[in-house]
Amino acid sequence: MAVDTGVVKGIVLESLLLDFTGPIPLMAKISSKSLKVHLVKVPGPIAPNYPITSTKEDMILNHNGVDIATFSTGWTSATVDTNSVLTTTVEECDLKIIPEQQAAFSTFINLMIMSSTAQEITVKGIADSNYNLFGREVTLPGFGFSAPLSFAGMDGFSSIAFVRTVTNRWDGRVLTFSFEVKIINPSQIAMEVGDLSFNTFTGMEENRVDLGVSVFKDTRLAPGDNVVQVTTVSSSFVNAQDFIDALKIGGGFMVFEGFAGTSKNKVIADAFVSVEMRLNVPL
Repeated sequence: MAVDTGVVKGIVLESLLLDFTGPIPLMAKISSKSLKVHLVKVPGPIAPNYPITSTKEDMILNHNGVDIATFSTGWTSATVDTNSVLTTTVEECDLKIIPEQQAAFSTFINLMIMSSTAQEITVKGIADSNYNLFGREVTLPGFGFSAPLSFAGMDGFSSIAFVRTVTNRWDGRVLTFSFEVKIINPSQIAMEVGDLSFNTFTGMEENRVDLGVSVFKDTRLAPGDNVVQVTTVSSSFVNAQDFIDALKIGGGFMVFEGFAGTSKNKVIADAFVSVEMRLNVPL
């Protein structure tokens, strides 16, 4: 790791996609359509201060002093404005979770999805830059940088709302209740996590009635409004009306709680194990 040169003052993330649906638990995909890097202003009348045309980086994500993941970008075009703000993108590449720090990475993801306040991570690494100097392309290799990156949390999915019933089927033994919910993601970070399973109950903890297991299908949480299909499968009732009666007695809401098997990907399962969502169901 190169020494931080102090050129980078801060990084502003306008969008970021983390895709955990691949076959390797310790490897996700990362990309960003807009990344702004605030550079130290160079004294003098030249504008822009840095005639940078493209960059590539080897980056490390560090949370609470622990390196938790790495990724390397290819060359992408870049511009620098008169305020010394470099704007570029991160084309899709592999985000490699450091195996010894899987628990720390899952803790970081948990904070990201549960927090209602801004969170911070340190981005550090080595960057190569191409410059246009007097009509010639010049490459400046390997300058080190380290800067904080702040982002909004997802607020623990507190906005979850019932949209509509898709199917409500009783086969004489098992009830299958499929419906759509809306989840508002206030963060600029989008996540694709695939199918998520949650233990589901109604009522308060002291008199809870287990409803079965609910699967949030192909979960993708983009910034803003997201509609996700949920299917609750229950064999705890003798008919569909008993299920509805249990909801009424429980106050008309369903509670989804994470557990060790919430995802087939252990990184995501560990991140969601403490998640609890409460959904009001119109009866």
